[in-house]
Amino acid sequence: MLRYPIAHLRSTLLWLIAAGCTGELAFAQAGKAQLPDGPGRAVTQRICGNCHGPGIFTKRRLDREGWAEVVDDMIRRGAKGEDEDFVLVMDYLVQNFSKTPAVRRINVNSAEAAELAEVLGLAEDQAVALVEHRRAKGNFKTIDDLKKVPGINTQAVEERKDRIDF
Repeated sequence: MLRYPIAHLRSTLLWLIAAGCTGELAFAQAGKAQLPDGPGRAVTQRICGNCHGPGIFTKRRLDREGWAEVVDDMIRRGAKGEDEDFVLVMDYLVQNFSKTPAVRRINVNSAEAAELAEVLGLAEDQAVALVEHRRAKGNFKTIDDLKKVPGINTQAVEERKDRIDF
């Protein structure tokens, strides 16, 4: 024997469906204030907002492997999206909610002097020298090519080589 009449169950089911839809909207509205801007934010809100509020991310600080486990678990539990969506979600979570911030990378063959100075920790005149050398001699191919530029702080380049793309 049913504990609740069918009419009550139907109205409860309709309420849950409506709450789920408005819950996603509430997540999106709250997330605008709480989730940082960046690539993947909208996808994260869309996919994760069906079950979670934005606080679920801000309370956790995981590395890439930890967030990968969380995303895999959510997929097993029924999170819906394309593979590309889940890659964006994971990248967004790693970028914004990791134990350690993601390392900012730079392409030394296309970056302007100000960006080179900021990311590589160079003085402005050294960054300008890199850009001028690149324009005169062509693209850099290795870290050693960068170190050959006259006046460059080779120690700074060596310490930040994990940030450099060619």
